[in-house]
Amino acid sequence: MSTMEKTYDVVVAGSGIAGLSAAISARESGARVALLDRATEKESGGNTRYTEAYLRMKSLDEVADGLAEAIVDDFMGHPDPGITADSGLEWRRRDPLLRAHPVVDLDYVAAFADNAGPTLRWLESHGISFAELPTLFLTVSTTRLAPVGGGLALVEALGR
Repeated sequence: MSTMEKTYDVVVAGSGIAGLSAAISARESGARVALLDRATEKESGGNTRYTEAYLRMKSLDEVADGLAEAIVDDFMGHPDPGITADSGLEWRRRDPLLRAHPVVDLDYVAAFADNAGPTLRWLESHGISFAELPTLFLTVSTTRLAPVGGGLALVEALGR
């Protein structure tokens, strides 16, 4: 092995919130981690850097009412009932439009909601603070928390 080669257990592509969280979690588990991003260090963070990062949470430990339903509605939209009627059929017998349409995994949504609080507590343990901040979303009435400083605060805290 030359002096330029390095060995890693985990290689993470992207330094948005998902990449940074994956890299830190892997490092906390003892892995040797390489974090790759096409942006310069000063510009890193992907879209996370530019978002307010509002979260549908009542508190750091409790999701907002209707979170799971909102995730499903946001993902699924309102497909044609004539096509979704086939969803009970064996996969190969379903309408091709239904087979090609992405369908949300309800177990994934439930796991997401169950782990939201512990994930925010993990982020908090890395120096991120959360607060109920004003929102411009006048058409949606729900409780929202956000990291103080928005997505940029996430990138800066986790990117150290």
